[in-house]
Formats: sequence, C-alpha cells, structure tokens
Amino acid sequence: LRAARLVLAKIAEETGGGAAPQLIRAVTSRRMMARIDPTTNLLRLTIPAAGAMMGGADSIVVRPHDHASAA
Repeated sequence: LRAARLVLAKIAEETGGGAAPQLIRAVTSRRMMARIDPTTNLLRLTIPAAGAMMGGADSIVVRPHDHASAA
C-alpha cells in the first residue's frame, strides 16, 4: 500500500495532476476463506486486516468469518 501511494503520487506529478487525495481501500479476499470450518477464518482475516492497517489503508473492509459458507 505504501508503494501504491508512491506510484500514484509519481503519476500525478508526471501528468501535472497536482496533489489529488489518494484514498486506498483494502478488502479481504474471499479466496482465502474456508467453507468447512469458518472459525479458522477469524485468524485468516486478522492477518490481512493488520497488514492493511500497518500499510496505511484509509479504509479496511473485513468480510464476516462465515462469508464463504453462507448460502
């Protein structure tokens, strides 16, 4: 996320776009979630949420732990 901010700033600088606000939204992936045992998803969701927070995301969306098993 930090690298994405630097790239976006460089693109804005090169194109003359100025200092536009860069809002980065992080969303947890559906692909990493288990269907059979949804309680393991609590740990699987904590790690990317912490990474997004440390990376400086402006907003973080964490899917429910039973999202993969929901009908």
